[in-house]
Amino acid sequence: MKKQIILSFLIIICIASILSAENPFLWEHRYGVNNEEGLTRCIRTADGGYLMAGFTSHFDMHDQDMYLTKLNGEHDVEWTSHFDSEADNIYTDVTPVDDGGYLALGVIYKNAPRELLLIRIDENGGLLWRTSHQTECFPNFARIISVANDRFVAVLNDRIRECTTLMIFNSHGELLESSLFRQENDLMDAEPSGDGSYVILTFSRPDSSFRLTKFNSECLEIWTSLIGEPELDFIRCRPRKRGDLIEKPEGGFAVILPNDYRDETVRVFNLDDEGGVIWTSLYEWDVITNNPVITQTEDDGFLIADADGILCSKKLDAEGQVIWSETADDRNGHVRDNPPLILTDAFRDENNLIRIFSTSGWDRDYHKKAGQDFSLISIHDEEGLESIT
Repeated sequence: MKKQIILSFLIIICIASILSAENPFLWEHRYGVNNEEGLTRCIRTADGGYLMAGFTSHFDMHDQDMYLTKLNGEHDVEWTSHFDSEADNIYTDVTPVDDGGYLALGVIYKNAPRELLLIRIDENGGLLWRTSHQTECFPNFARIISVANDRFVAVLNDRIRECTTLMIFNSHGELLESSLFRQENDLMDAEPSGDGSYVILTFSRPDSSFRLTKFNSECLEIWTSLIGEPELDFIRCRPRKRGDLIEKPEGGFAVILPNDYRDETVRVFNLDDEGGVIWTSLYEWDVITNNPVITQTEDDGFLIADADGILCSKKLDAEGQVIWSETADDRNGHVRDNPPLILTDAFRDENNLIRIFSTSGWDRDYHKKAGQDFSLISIHDEEGLESIT
């Protein structure tokens, strides 16, 4: 009898191991209402949680409203807020404010040119004020960043005029200044960089190069670094594809960029605190590159990921060498072709687990499609994709 019990126990362990190997990760959480949401941005919050920003068509079948979801450190929903955009809100970004609340930026497709919606909320998602501004550009991608003296900078990618535009607002959402940052440049990403400064990553169309530019708290340019040139296999990067830019905890930056010359490759740059290249390396995916994401791991290495039907992830050491590489299908056990899976942001939490936020159901030009949702994927940076129990 004992032998039978032990044998049964061993069989159960073997089956569990096989199932874990076949499906080594868990789509740990899924958020949204009736699959009618699209995620465009996620940030860490001061209390150890996350704030997801995007759009929803749940409340108005003819329009897309701004949609915000706050998670605690256990990834449970604390609150959700939606705000009527009175048109299609095609992109939402959000930034924390010093008093504990947040400022959300929505790109509104109402007429030409497009409109920017600024919404100030408290720490519980309650509306404090809202205002809108007509723009002279046609942004399809934007970042909102808090800088010094209670000001905010909106960094906009103009897909029609092919340029990057900066708009500076005061604490009440009034426009102080608007300027063209770079002509014939596509915005790839922009992030705060401490002390009210910020960095902007752009792609130059004329010479197919990438530049990282840092601004101080007065919104004056400090330095510009050329980080990628055509001889690094980057012939062209389409506007629909975005890279990911992070500031490393110990200083410096890391960038991952999709490559359109070879659709199944990405390039990672490890940069110093002035944008100088420490090392760069090209990596092959098992998917066509979409929006790759990057975050730093506890051992000063990196975890990179991308998805288009299947999720691909690689763990890199501090020198850029691949430690492990894994792929996995979607939560239903099959390859997702249409709608595609799009990654938005990645973070390392206090338990050294990598949390990747993703969405599905909207196409690469940020237009709504059926079957949208928000998802959270967990990855162990030492062992790869795993199921959390």
